[in-house]
Amino acid sequence: MDSDLRHELTLLVLSRYPLVVVESVDESRVERLAQQVARDLGMPLMRWTSASGLTRPGSGGFDDSRDPDKALARLEGMTGEILVLVHDLQPYLERPEIVRRLRELCNRFSSSRA
Repeated sequence: MDSDLRHELTLLVLSRYPLVVVESVDESRVERLAQQVARDLGMPLMRWTSASGLTRPGSGGFDDSRDPDKALARLEGMTGEILVLVHDLQPYLERPEIVRRLRELCNRFSSSRA
């Protein structure tokens, strides 16, 4: 079953979907899946939580990136292809500036992929 999910997520990323929502109670399983897909595609994996901010597993984090607006701004400044795993963003989606920045970021990511 995980191989089916891995294949499906890989296809979504390769098909230029800039945002994929995965609802699961098993966060560690989703993290492992994202790590596998990122590795398969040769993309760095970034992770965001409100507790830790924007981090790259195995590396460090970015200062002042616990606020989702600042984390999205950091992502806007990055070049190249990346896979970003975002945990628990839904409470922040009541802030119009977060929704707008997320939309703009998704548009930029989908149009910049070759």
